[in-house]
Amino acid sequence: MAAAKDQVVVLTGANSGIGLALARALHAEGRRVACVDIAADHLTGLRFIACDVTVPAEVEAAVETVVRDWGRIDVLVNNACLAVFAPLEERDLATTRREFEVDFYGYLHLIAAVVPHMKRQVGGVIHNVGSTVGSTGVAGLSGYASTKGAIEAIGVLLARLVPRPMGAFLSARAAAARRAASGPTA
Repeated sequence: MAAAKDQVVVLTGANSGIGLALARALHAEGRRVACVDIAADHLTGLRFIACDVTVPAEVEAAVETVVRDWGRIDVLVNNACLAVFAPLEERDLATTRREFEVDFYGYLHLIAAVVPHMKRQVGGVIHNVGSTVGSTGVAGLSGYASTKGAIEAIGVLLARLVPRPMGAFLSARAAAARRAASGPTA
């Protein structure tokens, strides 16, 4: 993989919050950051690629744009997020489905799009931004918490399935699960 200052990073959910702070920090360190989001209100001075992570064709186009322009993808940070606060008994199923479309299936669309490039490069890092609510739950955030639990499970599975030389690390918990699955070390 490229040296940190030369890395190509695809970052979803980059227009606000954690994503925006991360985009600015990575860019300040010299990394090439492709800020993938549906809006660019706060991305002045950063590379913006318009993309709705729930639309596979847009995801494919965004990834192909990065590879065409920068030659590779070293790091994927899946950070796009939709969290709707509502008591469980007041939630409608459409809202929870929308949260899953962004927070779970959106992540899977990006993973599917970048893994072939990372395999060809024989390297890459995938980081799925998670939350402790995925395992603890929080009243009022049942949809969001459920998506984060699902992402954690996918991360553990991928950490076990992706060939080690590729270097795909999906989360601190997934890395710990990989070590636990391989048994005790001397």
